[in-house]
Amino acid sequence: MLKIFNHEYAPWYERTMSFMQNAELERAENFLRTLQPLHLFGGCRVGDLPTMWQMSYDGAEHPHADLPEDVSEWEARILQRLPLEVHLLSSPEYMLIQRLITQKGKILLLNRGELLPCVSFIRRMWAYPVMQSNGSILLIMPDEILFTLYELTNTPEFLQQTRHYPEYWNKTELILLAQGILPMDLALEAYEKLLGKSFSCNYDLCMRMFSGFADCAYLNGQSVLVHSCIYDAAPFVSTLQTYPQGIYTMDLDKDLEQWNACEDVFLILSGLIRHAVRNDVLPDELVGDLALLARQNAPFDGLLDTLKYNLVVQPTQEMIDALHLLKSHVPVWPVFRSEVNS
Repeated sequence: MLKIFNHEYAPWYERTMSFMQNAELERAENFLRTLQPLHLFGGCRVGDLPTMWQMSYDGAEHPHADLPEDVSEWEARILQRLPLEVHLLSSPEYMLIQRLITQKGKILLLNRGELLPCVSFIRRMWAYPVMQSNGSILLIMPDEILFTLYELTNTPEFLQQTRHYPEYWNKTELILLAQGILPMDLALEAYEKLLGKSFSCNYDLCMRMFSGFADCAYLNGQSVLVHSCIYDAAPFVSTLQTYPQGIYTMDLDKDLEQWNACEDVFLILSGLIRHAVRNDVLPDELVGDLALLARQNAPFDGLLDTLKYNLVVQPTQEMIDALHLLKSHVPVWPVFRSEVNS
């Protein structure tokens, strides 16, 4: 996600993962509501291509590239890329594809969690949104794309290749929790072992896939995945030279055990604030945000300000004591240990 503030001056409650993700979802929703009703496969003319190009992934990734000369050329390019691209999608995108296939290419978005994969499909030129009178968003996928995706995903070969996806993404998520960042080349190397080099050689498509899973940053000349709770990845530059190259074969159970050991503290604080949070706040989610700030060695005053911002009453002494407990128990990422005075 894009950080939309100067991290040096933003209040701590704006640096939480929930706040940043909510800001990203708001941008996605605003993007959908401002789109013109243009789409490939019957919904645009040659004169519409510059507008469509600007909102597409292709246009953002290659702003100075030559535009397709006509609509049919762009349609052919999209269809030709589908067999490769369908193997380079995030889990939410796969779930949205299945819904589109089972509902014949027309679905109402069920929740805000579907906004980002919806935007991704629009920027891939696979689908387009239609705003409903009640404010809901209808996503439509043209038959040409829908039938091709159905054929590609409904084969034994595809199912065999993708059966290890959940294990891969779970491992990647655990690596980000343990390390904070993950160099893109290591993530691609592990992905390549699942599918083969032909599916990991297109850098643009791989970047689209990983950006749907985690934040992406460019540090010291290389692309890295960054845990979505981190508002500033710059301190991690110093860790790149010593980053464990065999991270996907390493046992990360110890790191997970250290995090899970804090669960009792999380439950205590969550129970104390359960009836004191704002209506739009989930207690467990707020505690998770506080824990991830503590993982970055945020000062106690920052944690307390974040807690106060999300409550409808002043925090009790019990809440403050539980917050101190959380601050002292959460393992801090080493790179942040000297960054902030606690």
